[in-house]
Amino acid sequence: MRDKVGRRGRSRRWVYWAAAVVLVFAVGVGSFFALRALTGDDSGVAAQRKPLPPDSERYLNEDAQKPRFNQEINGILVGPGESGPGLESGAGLEPHTDLCTGVTPEWVDPERAVGTVVDFNPAYLPDGVGTAGAEPEGVVACGGTVFSVLKYYNVPSKFSGKDQTGDLLWSGGSFSIWRMLSEKRTFPLMGAAERMGPISIAGRPAVLMRPVMPGGADVGFDGVAIVIAEDFGLTVIQGGGLPLGEFIKIAEGLY
Repeated sequence: MRDKVGRRGRSRRWVYWAAAVVLVFAVGVGSFFALRALTGDDSGVAAQRKPLPPDSERYLNEDAQKPRFNQEINGILVGPGESGPGLESGAGLEPHTDLCTGVTPEWVDPERAVGTVVDFNPAYLPDGVGTAGAEPEGVVACGGTVFSVLKYYNVPSKFSGKDQTGDLLWSGGSFSIWRMLSEKRTFPLMGAAERMGPISIAGRPAVLMRPVMPGGADVGFDGVAIVIAEDFGLTVIQGGGLPLGEFIKIAEGLY
């Protein structure tokens, strides 16, 4: 009986992880909730927050109308039609690795990832940023080999003054870091094609998807993505809540 319960629990946790994987790709959804939190009046904190930057709705609406297409940047294929580890051809959880050929991926204890090439602990995180949830690490293995680690991070809103007064420095929200084994350098990014371009992270080729909001309004209102090519696969940072410069510092701090 205990064994059956254990199997059910592991299966349920695998389903939860699969759902989390889908959320990693949904940058636009995160942007929506960040915007709603900043403009809502359902709490005392929200009521104290600064209004959205002027013309923000116009910027977001214009961006939504811009072309989105697949493209190769720095040797990495990105775009709305690209598959990625965990979303092979859009059908199920089939990673881009021969490790899982004929083998069912399984959720394993986070301790299994320690010391592997997909393990990571950022050397830099802004003050106040912490891991999200009781089980922040999604560690998946195939055939006894760990092939991916996924972690979520909470970002509190930050103001220039005390007690949430003054200028809004960070919108607050959440982001993820996902590192995986993969023979293919492809990853689905849903933003406007013109916001994607090359960047180098610690000497590694990468793709940067810039936020929609321009200049000083870039405080995390909308999503950012950094897809880094590794010798073993990919590292992906994706989400919102922080200015772009902070995300680049986090990415550099992984090496």
